[in-house]
Amino acid sequence: MSKPLRTKDIVHLGNISREALRFYERERLIPNPKRSETGYREYDPATLRRIRFIKLAQETGFTLREIREFLSFAQHRKVPRNFVAQTIETKLTIVEEKLSKLKVIKKTLNNLKKQALEADMETIFCPILGKIAFCAVDLEHKDTQERLK
Repeated sequence: MSKPLRTKDIVHLGNISREALRFYERERLIPNPKRSETGYREYDPATLRRIRFIKLAQETGFTLREIREFLSFAQHRKVPRNFVAQTIETKLTIVEEKLSKLKVIKKTLNNLKKQALEADMETIFCPILGKIAFCAVDLEHKDTQERLK
């Protein structure tokens, strides 16, 4: 049997904070560790693999609920392919939506930068502040219209 890992080992090898480790325990994403005779938490090496999986899944955009579902299948080592495919398809849709929004942000920022660089004067009215002011006026106008209904 492999040597148990202590909290400091899990934190270091898993590149995780103590707070995150405790959170995973509270959320039952990882099993509660055994205690040594001196009271130290002792984790099974499989816990480290599980933590690495959790972190990778989070970085890929999966929620803790989804990760918990994947982990529930871990004991059987098999996950229904439709579950995997549908979960991934949902994530891909979210990624596509975010990419579309980021493209709009990029285009807007490039336009604002171009306006600033093409200005004839050394100091200019900031186009970003102008957009904020316009949006605030537009929101006030919509709010007023809603109250008048």
